[in-house]
Amino acid sequence: GWRKAYAAIEKLKQQFPGKAFPALAEAEYWKDYAWDARGGGYADSVTREGWKLFGERLEKAEQVLIQSKPYASRFPTWYEQMVEVQFLLGRPAHDQATVFQEGLTRYKGYYPLYFRMVDFTSPKWGGSWQAVDNFVKWSVDSTRDREAETLYARLYWYAYQRLLPGEELFRDTRASWPKMKKGFDDLLARHPKSHWNLNNYAHFACMAGDKATYLRLRQRMGKNVVPEAWRGAPTLDVCRAKFGV
Repeated sequence: GWRKAYAAIEKLKQQFPGKAFPALAEAEYWKDYAWDARGGGYADSVTREGWKLFGERLEKAEQVLIQSKPYASRFPTWYEQMVEVQFLLGRPAHDQATVFQEGLTRYKGYYPLYFRMVDFTSPKWGGSWQAVDNFVKWSVDSTRDREAETLYARLYWYAYQRLLPGEELFRDTRASWPKMKKGFDDLLARHPKSHWNLNNYAHFACMAGDKATYLRLRQRMGKNVVPEAWRGAPTLDVCRAKFGV
């Protein structure tokens, strides 16, 4: 379906010249098409032809983003895509940092931009958990006037979702439960009716072995259980067996 998808994008470009959506869709297309050539395996499993196509298609995505910047960067997605493409192409760190900082200056509350940097500072991409922690701390310090401590919880929550099989958040990363707890407290204060945030907070409390906090949150949850928040270990049944209700 790649040809059909590209034909649809070309049609959009003709219908809406100079508009952001077709440009962002085309950049996303070339990025996805690049991953199709590379495959999702480890680097040593990629063929020479796969690497060649991966680079060529990412360069096309980069060109689309560069050419569309005057109008497409009105949307924060442009910066998220550019940061990702630059990283995957191995562009100079200074260039990546410039785009990232510009994106934050224009869209300080756009979380996916922070999430991309958590990805690219993690061990999976050649970084380290110390590098992730440094970035998380910098992000919290940079947003405290608007976000209080919430970004600490949000970013390590995201890091947890990206762990490799067998990894544990409070064992293998630099995540601090007291700091994460403070972030969740601030998050709930800002969004007191969010069952999603409440369930995830309880999940992490159980994961951290914080019985008192887990029981307090579980009581507050009542019947408002969000199953999607309990898909990873430990499950709600495990927490119930461990701490009661």
